[in-house]
Amino acid sequence: MRHTSRDSVSLDDLYTSFRQDFPSGGIYRKDFSKYFEPGMKTQHFCDHVWRTLDVDGNGYLDFKETMVTSELISARDKGFFYFF
Repeated sequence: MRHTSRDSVSLDDLYTSFRQDFPSGGIYRKDFSKYFEPGMKTQHFCDHVWRTLDVDGNGYLDFKETMVTSELISARDKGFFYFF
């Protein structure tokens, strides 16, 4: 929790929701592009973002990787998105 602004109750709720939405344990690459706006769904862009977010290279985003992604998306410094 020291790496997020969320409290333990919020994280527990998010984890419960994550497990309900992704009972297999993660978001797989084949389903990843549906989370992007239409103009951002190019194969090249999605592959680049995927390689960046799938830190352990196991082929899916687990809860921790999803939370890191969520924190990045909600970052106050919008300049961070130029990284992608």
